[in-house]
Amino acid sequence: MSLRRVLRPFSTLLALAAFLPLVACSGGYAPTPSAPIEWPELTRLEELLAELTPLVESGKTAETLLKRNLLLEVGWAVNHRTIPPNALHDEEVRLLLGDLVGKVNRLAVPALDEGTLREVVQGMNPIVAEIAKTSGVGTRPSGQ
Repeated sequence: MSLRRVLRPFSTLLALAAFLPLVACSGGYAPTPSAPIEWPELTRLEELLAELTPLVESGKTAETLLKRNLLLEVGWAVNHRTIPPNALHDEEVRLLLGDLVGKVNRLAVPALDEGTLREVVQGMNPIVAEIAKTSGVGTRPSGQ
């Protein structure tokens, strides 16, 4: 048995060992722990609620109803699939998302009365604020 024949399996393993770190390091983007936590869908919902809340509170429900489909679309975009990968307290955020979905779904009924509209829009604000706080949106996580 020649030395070349004995070393051939080891040379294959050596080549794989050299190649494996290159493949492992070429994976998808993983945010650094110091990257700010961003959740564009949640930010858009916050902005829309900031626009609609004064309308509802001043009794301009007809104007708010005109934006109901947009509110549904933006509200449903904030879900477990869009949670940022570097979000804090993932499980707590998921529970809060359940509360948000319950509110958003109440807007989907065909005959939505003004009282329900007001209650839902006003009720979404503290939930969205709590989701932002719990997930750490706008902050830089430390030591994750």
